[in-house]
Amino acid sequence: MIYAVHVYTVDATHLPTFVAAFRRGGLWTDIARLHPGHIHTDLLRNPSDPTKFLSIEFWTSIRALVAARRSPEVRHFACWLDRQSIDHEGLGMFVFPVLPNTDENFPEVLPCTCRTSLIGAPQGLRTENLF
Repeated sequence: MIYAVHVYTVDATHLPTFVAAFRRGGLWTDIARLHPGHIHTDLLRNPSDPTKFLSIEFWTSIRALVAARRSPEVRHFACWLDRQSIDHEGLGMFVFPVLPNTDENFPEVLPCTCRTSLIGAPQGLRTENLF
C-alpha cells in the first residue's frame, strides 16, 4: 500500500470549504472515486491550530497514485487546494509494509505549478511536492 502525505495550513476564510471537500460527497471524494487505485483519504485536524491539517491518501500502488496525479481533474483539484492554503508541504509517498531497500525509485510525480501563476500568492509557499 502507498500513502501520500501532505500538511496544509488553510486560510481561515476557506476552512469550511476546505473541510467539506474531503467529506462524503465532497469535491475530493467525487474526484478520487474516478481513480480505481484510490482506497481512502484521511483528513486530520491539529487541535492546537485549527487551520493546520494532515492529509493521508491510501493507494493500492505507486502506479495508481502517479496515474491519478497526472489526470486533469486531480491536477485541477491540487491547484484548488493550493488556493485554499496559506502553506503546504508535501511530505512524500510512503510504503507499507516496509520493504527491504531496493534500487527501484518512485517515478517522477508532476509538481503543481498553479501557485506561480496566481497574482498575490503568499511568499514562501512550497508546492514542489504537491503532486
